[in-house]
Amino acid sequence: MKILNRKDFLAMPSGTLFQKIDQYGNMDRLMIKYDTWTNDFLCEDVAPLDVFGPDFYLPDPPEVGHEVGQVGRDGLYDENQKFVVWSRDDVEKMVDYVTEKVLTEALP
Repeated sequence: MKILNRKDFLAMPSGTLFQKIDQYGNMDRLMIKYDTWTNDFLCEDVAPLDVFGPDFYLPDPPEVGHEVGQVGRDGLYDENQKFVVWSRDDVEKMVDYVTEKVLTEALP
C-alpha cells in the first residue's frame, strides 16, 4: 500500500485498486481505477454498498450488488486529493483473509 498525490495517481494504470483519503484522513470506499482523461478518471465501486460513507442507505428491499459493475467518472478536480493505492501483494492478502474468515468461518 502506498499513498499518492493526484498527479501520481492519475499516472497509475487501468485496474489499480484504490481508496480516496478524505480531509480527516479516513479512507473512502474501495474502488478500481480505469482510464485517465486529462485531469479526471473512470472508476468502479468494488463493494455493492458504501457502508462507511455519509450517504449510506439500504434500499427497501435491499438490493445486493446494485452499484457493482457501474463505471463512472470522477471529475472532482481536487488537486490536493490523496489516494491509497493497493499493491498486488496487498490484494492477495485481502482475498486470502476474506476467504479464510468469511467464506470458511462465517459462511460454511
